[in-house]
Amino acid sequence: MITYTITKSDLQARAKNFGYCVRILDHEIEAYPRGMRGDASYFATDDQDGRIEVINFMRADRDARFLAKLERLPISDETKEALVKWHAYHGTEWREALYSAWFNGAYNGFGNDWNVTGTLQRFRNTNGHEVVSRIR
Repeated sequence: MITYTITKSDLQARAKNFGYCVRILDHEIEAYPRGMRGDASYFATDDQDGRIEVINFMRADRDARFLAKLERLPISDETKEALVKWHAYHGTEWREALYSAWFNGAYNGFGNDWNVTGTLQRFRNTNGHEVVSRIR
């Protein structure tokens, strides 16, 4: 069985991709969304289990925050689901990757998943650009 050790730099790279900051304190890890330190901070022990816990928290919190932004928009549930999958796959670069896919038709990472690619293409052909520009 191969085990993988999550280093401090691995943790920080993942945090950056999730839109978070990570601070290693005295035997403790603090993770928080950029610009939201304090009430939005999450703490765990600075060991392998704690680092895995922080990564899982950042992923879940990022996805929940993104879904909350989508709930305010006039789009179908199918489009919301496709955008959530796209966002989870591409991280903080999701918008640029989506514009690129809309421009060149290459939905890298999704291949023949028509639930995502077809939905996003139909979204582009309706009001996609205007709606995506409103997601902050």
